[in-house]
Amino acid sequence: MNSAIKIILKSILLCFIIIFFTQCSSNQTPKIPVDKVTWDNEIGDSVHTFIKEMPEFPGEDKALYPDIESEIQYPLFAKRQGLEGKVYVQFVVTKDGNLADVVVAKGIGYGVDQEALRVIKSLPQWIPGKINGIPVNVLVQIPIVFKLQ
Repeated sequence: MNSAIKIILKSILLCFIIIFFTQCSSNQTPKIPVDKVTWDNEIGDSVHTFIKEMPEFPGEDKALYPDIESEIQYPLFAKRQGLEGKVYVQFVVTKDGNLADVVVAKGIGYGVDQEALRVIKSLPQWIPGKINGIPVNVLVQIPIVFKLQ
């Protein structure tokens, strides 16, 4: 009986040692705030998701949406289907003010997504976002509303 108790105690002690070392050696990476998230794009520069001085369209938002609206050519198939909705387009405003990596983040199909991409790609240069006065690449997402009149 004495040897059985020794085996049980040794097993319990071994379990505690294993648990202790696994807890001590776990490398938990600290959570990064969203405004610090960056990744490398095909240009090789960091792309920021949120900064204090975000990129601006020349003339600000009051000029952006009328410019987009004047460029949109409603796809015929979508028009025949009576399709309306929002397409969310995501792109990088580079530190030079150019648009890169233009993609549909959420679309509605029927040629509408492709039209939204075409219109965004045709926009003029933007005023780049800045960190401490230095232009940087910034990810931007905007909704484009397709509404039949």
